[in-house]
Amino acid sequence: MAVPEQTPASEITSAELVRASWRAGHLRWLLEPHQQVLYDKIKMWEADPPDSVKLGALFDSVFVIDIGRRWGKTWLCLLILIEWGIRRPGAILTYATAEKQQIRSIVIPLFRKLVQSCPPDVRPEYRGSSEGMEQGLYFPNSTIIKLVGVDKDPDRLRGQASDGGCFSEAAHMKDLEESVSGIFLPQFQRRPWARLLLESTAPTQPDHDFDRVFIPDAEKRGAYVFGTIDDNLAISPEEKAKAIREAGGLNSPRCKREYYGVRVRDPERVLVPEFNWDLHVVQKVVVPPFAHAYVGIDPGMRDMLGVVWGYWDFERAKFVVQRSYAERNVTTTPVADLIKRVERELWYGSGPANDNAKRAANDNDLRVGELKYWNGKRYLPNPYLRISDTELRLIGDLVREHGIAVAPTPKDDAEAMLYSLRNAFLGNKIEIAADSGPLAIQLKRGMWNEKRTDWERTEALGHLDCIAALIYLWRNVVRTLNPYPPSMPVGSPDRIVILPWHTRPEKDTVRALSTALGEGRRRTKWR
Repeated sequence: MAVPEQTPASEITSAELVRASWRAGHLRWLLEPHQQVLYDKIKMWEADPPDSVKLGALFDSVFVIDIGRRWGKTWLCLLILIEWGIRRPGAILTYATAEKQQIRSIVIPLFRKLVQSCPPDVRPEYRGSSEGMEQGLYFPNSTIIKLVGVDKDPDRLRGQASDGGCFSEAAHMKDLEESVSGIFLPQFQRRPWARLLLESTAPTQPDHDFDRVFIPDAEKRGAYVFGTIDDNLAISPEEKAKAIREAGGLNSPRCKREYYGVRVRDPERVLVPEFNWDLHVVQKVVVPPFAHAYVGIDPGMRDMLGVVWGYWDFERAKFVVQRSYAERNVTTTPVADLIKRVERELWYGSGPANDNAKRAANDNDLRVGELKYWNGKRYLPNPYLRISDTELRLIGDLVREHGIAVAPTPKDDAEAMLYSLRNAFLGNKIEIAADSGPLAIQLKRGMWNEKRTDWERTEALGHLDCIAALIYLWRNVVRTLNPYPPSMPVGSPDRIVILPWHTRPEKDTVRALSTALGEGRRRTKWR
């Protein structure tokens, strides 16, 4: 008996129709109405995916499901893979989970419930690795759905060929882009029918590849669906309310992220939760006439080299980040060239001159566009201080070979240094130029690892090396030192008119004042 794929569940009433639908691999009737809507969209995409090249996209064969918990994503995706397995004898499929324990606690129970009505001649059976075989779902037609816990068995994603798969909770997998584009998709070669489903709740890691790479690409191709717990009409209002309450309530970060897909930074894992992009990132930086400028360096070979350039704005009591840089495998000479070049651009007048610098250029020691400071006797060029992590080899090479003076920062209490930086953002004492470089992204997305023993390393953010450089800077900024000369008190030159320091009163004026005050003629020695 032939059973159309779109046969409603209400018409699958007899045991004969149930068996026929299973043998045909048409299981839509086992889905709730809200799941059937997504199922239909996936099937339309599967049959005729759009031209990725024309759309400026990358991944022809990837569909992204961005839906909160308690919607039924696992049931839907497992059902689709079973359909693929039945319809394509001898297929090699993969169902991958972020954590291996999810296979036993979630996937296997759902699988056994799903196949209850399946006739024995097409029913797959679960076999564990303890039975001397690869863990997976084995079909009578020689198809296998490999079950892979990516956290424990990432190498099991590899293979000679694949007919498709699903990555469950993909936004919680490390190195997702490499796993998909570098390992899994190459197995689709010479298999034009092969497809990959990426399903997940919102990631806890703000810069995760799921958000950064796959969602934007899938949106271009119309292969993206977003949903929340409210879209699941199969659960009662009481059950929904219980789930929300147990997640901390509607306003809790956990509830927003897990059930409503809101990208919320986890305050327990975010490295600098006080950082606020809207408050601390500014579109335009107005450089003052005088300031002490600083360079912070976090050396790295295994990790990135991080460098931050900025100055302490004495009048506004803020540290202003003008530039930041992060790169892997940079040797000493390129580092030295980079530091000198950026310093010239920012502080030596080779970059764009600003209005305040022009106003200050009324002395022979100043040139338009330069940012200098007064040391009590004369003007000096910036930077006032370069500070680095205690990497003595790099410091020594910069000093000996390139004439760049760098001081090692005290690191007596790294935790206290981080808390000091957090307090600086809390007190709005730091601002960052919008076009300054990677520092702002690192502050927005940087996190502790899951055990809070170290900062989390990612391909995109490295080891948060610009944050480390900023920490060293903030530890060493001299906030009480006035960079202005005596003739120019702190304040806007537009509001205060000051006579130059070399201006002297006329002798006759002094004599006239002395006589008027009744103090007689004064002896004045003029230089």
